[in-house]
Amino acid sequence: MRATEHRLKTAHPGVRCAVVSWLLLAAPLSAWAASGCDDLGGQPIHPNVDWEMDVKPILNNMLGGRCSGCHNGAIPPDMTDNGVDAIFKLVNFYVTPGRPQESQLFIKVNCDVPDSGGRMPLAGANLSTLQQELLYDWIAQGARGESPPGAISRDFIFRDGGESLRESPAESD
Repeated sequence: MRATEHRLKTAHPGVRCAVVSWLLLAAPLSAWAASGCDDLGGQPIHPNVDWEMDVKPILNNMLGGRCSGCHNGAIPPDMTDNGVDAIFKLVNFYVTPGRPQESQLFIKVNCDVPDSGGRMPLAGANLSTLQQELLYDWIAQGARGESPPGAISRDFIFRDGGESLRESPAESD
């Protein structure tokens, strides 16, 4: 028996209740707090999503996108190419390569109540399902593009060994 377990077993019952209560209350805080997210489950996975051709046009207003008009350096994140390509300002800061549901960029465009702030874009309609799918898949495939630091290899096997449909959030639990 480890010392921590021994101390907990021999502790006063009130202390044990406090520890158990703290553990039960703290667990939900570490979970994904966003809600009202669009379910992309069952939608086809887009292989080899390209930063320049698929993702950047969603974000950059100069290319028909809907984000860099407001996120222009004055409001973070900066999604313009001023000074450096926007991918270097996003990956490892607002995008976690390989983990779309842990990436602020995806959460903010996919959920009505993201874990901070409001759903983006604030003005106009939400991004289309296709646009959300492309962002999700780009992140899941490693957020590749202009070789940002931390990008993971595109050579990976899908969650269930090669399926071609995205899981629903409930299925991934």
